[in-house]
Amino acid sequence: MRHFLLLTLCLFCSSLWASTFVNFEDQNLAELDALGIHFTPNIAITPLAGSVFDDPNNGSASAPNSICVGNCGGQIGSVTFDFDINFFSIIALSGPGADNLTAGMRIEAFDISGTKVAEDFVNTSVQFDLLSVEADNIRRVDLISLFSGSDAWDDLTFQVQEASVPEVNSIVLMIMGGLGLFLQRKK
Repeated sequence: MRHFLLLTLCLFCSSLWASTFVNFEDQNLAELDALGIHFTPNIAITPLAGSVFDDPNNGSASAPNSICVGNCGGQIGSVTFDFDINFFSIIALSGPGADNLTAGMRIEAFDISGTKVAEDFVNTSVQFDLLSVEADNIRRVDLISLFSGSDAWDDLTFQVQEASVPEVNSIVLMIMGGLGLFLQRKK
């Protein structure tokens, strides 16, 4: 009975995973690395330097930090996870000034074997865009910006994928229950 209650508690707790939000003001990359969220060496936290995006509560806002890949573009940077996720989103930001996002800026998601499972492209008629991908077993997301000095990323959100629990055949459950009752009565 104790094992059944423990198993039930574990299954219940596994369904409580929620989305995790990273804004690059509260954690540094080393702290995230210790949590199983890794960034390639060409990704660094930098001041936003004038990039602006809408804050839903206060209109237009500029947050203190974002991440840049290389010289804020021109390279591919990757975020990898020690665990499976099934949702990833991040805000793509244009560089300083009134310029829009650059063509080809996108995110690509991959499973543990390196197979691309999802991608999302920016809207090039705006200065910022929320990109998101949703697929099972995501382990790596590439941040792609083709032009150096033009783009940044901020406000990363991901959701840990629940561990799949195989459906147990009801006949097996009945046999195990009967066996448990039999053994209980013998004592």
